[in-house]
Amino acid sequence: MAVLILKLLFALLLPWIAGWAVISARKDTRDIPLLFKISLGYGLGMGFLSLWIFLLGVINVSFHVITISSPLFVLIILCISSALKNTSPPGKPSPFLTFFQMKNFSRPLMILSGLFCIYILYNIIFVFWRTLNIPLFVWDGYATIAYKAKVFYFNKGLIPLRHLPHSSYPLLLPLLETWISLTIGEWNDQLIKFFLPFTFVSYLCIHYYFLKTLTKNFWALFGTFLVVSSNFFVAFATVSYRDFFMLYYNCTTIFLLMLWNKQRIDTYLVLAAILSGMTTFTKLEGSGYFFIHLFFLTVLLTRTQTYCFKEKITRWLTFFTPGASVWLTFTAFKVSTNVPTSGRFRIFFPWEYLDRLPDIFSKFSWNLFLTGNWSLIWIILVLCLSYLTKRQKPEDAMQIAGLLLVFFLLYFFLSWITPNYISFAGHDAIDVLPRVILHFFPLAPVLITLILFSELPQISSGSGRHNN
Repeated sequence: MAVLILKLLFALLLPWIAGWAVISARKDTRDIPLLFKISLGYGLGMGFLSLWIFLLGVINVSFHVITISSPLFVLIILCISSALKNTSPPGKPSPFLTFFQMKNFSRPLMILSGLFCIYILYNIIFVFWRTLNIPLFVWDGYATIAYKAKVFYFNKGLIPLRHLPHSSYPLLLPLLETWISLTIGEWNDQLIKFFLPFTFVSYLCIHYYFLKTLTKNFWALFGTFLVVSSNFFVAFATVSYRDFFMLYYNCTTIFLLMLWNKQRIDTYLVLAAILSGMTTFTKLEGSGYFFIHLFFLTVLLTRTQTYCFKEKITRWLTFFTPGASVWLTFTAFKVSTNVPTSGRFRIFFPWEYLDRLPDIFSKFSWNLFLTGNWSLIWIILVLCLSYLTKRQKPEDAMQIAGLLLVFFLLYFFLSWITPNYISFAGHDAIDVLPRVILHFFPLAPVLITLILFSELPQISSGSGRHNN
């Protein structure tokens, strides 16, 4: 058992440390809290690992632990050597200590904060327990993910994707499950999910830090409490679907773009570019998300006065190049190996399907407001938005609101003018629609938090003496 645990930790920590080391090697990340860098390093490392395994498969190199891990060890050594030159000056407070700084709260805020922490911790424990005690059982976990991972594991490499079910689907999660199996030396329907709880915890840390940067500690805890109040959010952190990874990459990209826009830390822009590209290697919908991210960056660059036109183009390309490279690499591979397209994105003439509109509105409304998937989050959001229209409109809140609208419009038109109507507004909507909403659901708690923070100054000020 001890040996198995060590193998699992190796499989988890090697890519994680590699991602953290890459971030830490950048000079402009010196003052970023350690826990935030670790949380970002998780997604970056898992992305690097899956792409590296994929490239090995493309050039017909057999999958072995040493072959896969050796370059990651070299990357870690090089990056840590570089990071040691960028350590904080002596006497400067450790960034790690400022991540959860909650001193000088008033008594009511301390009590509420404690309750929020207990509830968040309870959900974290539940996610670990459910993931590590219940074997793989969900349909897509078998049919579109684990099946491929098992074939790759026993074949010790890729096989022509056209011979596999859902051959056009991206491979991030199957390759991560292959990596787990290679590391422990066996196929195990339960242990291949080992990394899922860490995805959950890493995202919560990113969610918290983003809100802490824009608001204060109490409101960051409140926003994190809101996101884990969703039954669907917590449940899907425990099952081997690609949707929670998509949530991680999609929302983290948006947060990084907004942080970059405020702080001008170029590493945030580079990380956002890579993570946006990883959405395209996670699910087919990621291609649309990449262009939404690109559109959002374009809006940010258009409105800023900080850069001249040439600098704006440079930063636009800084984002576009890594993200597009991931997307184009996998797309080119599918084309070159004659992988059939899914056919899900054929476009019909809108006026021929006007009769779909009532069903689309009905299914979307039903899912958001009349199921137990999201707690009361969407109802609270509607109330907050109706109040926001009558008062001040904070820029951060308006950006999140605009992005939420774009995501809903994307799926509205996919339901209307493509064969995806069946999945999003037809008989499959009960299962598929909430899963795609999950990809951007955390933006709703974030928006609620930003609105309340701007509208409730007496709570936002905490004790009135310090920035809480």
